[in-house]
Amino acid sequence: MTSQQPLLYIGYVLFQKYGIFQKFKVQPQKLINFLTELERTYGGNPYHNHIHGTDVTLSSNFMLHKGGLADHVADWEVFSVLLASIIHDVNHPGNTNKFEIKSKSEWAMQYNDVSPLENHHLACTYSVSVLVCVLIGRALTHSLFLTLILVLFCL
Repeated sequence: MTSQQPLLYIGYVLFQKYGIFQKFKVQPQKLINFLTELERTYGGNPYHNHIHGTDVTLSSNFMLHKGGLADHVADWEVFSVLLASIIHDVNHPGNTNKFEIKSKSEWAMQYNDVSPLENHHLACTYSVSVLVCVLIGRALTHSLFLTLILVLFCL
């Protein structure tokens, strides 16, 4: 049904459901390109893979919709929750931050032992598609874009 791309289909449907395309002028084809490449980048980790990303995205939707959270937060916060859910474990190696730090991994060194996995997930998202140019376009002000990135990093 989803042609082995559940994250693409679920992400697209949820962007439609919450009006993200219209509210933030996200072009549907750009989202498709972004999600397709992001799903490939998740890799073959037995747990932290695109299926897990889809599951977390659906769980976030449950909290937004059935939990009523979407009725009490701003549109950009709904957008942030969906995007953070989609990207949260992209290219996960299957170990913990503690392991990365104790093994003095490349990521731990690169990010000064501060949340190396989370920093890597966000950096991978940037390398897949520079959000401001490809996904969001010029629809957001610079300050709102920076706020969105800050929220993504902190989730």
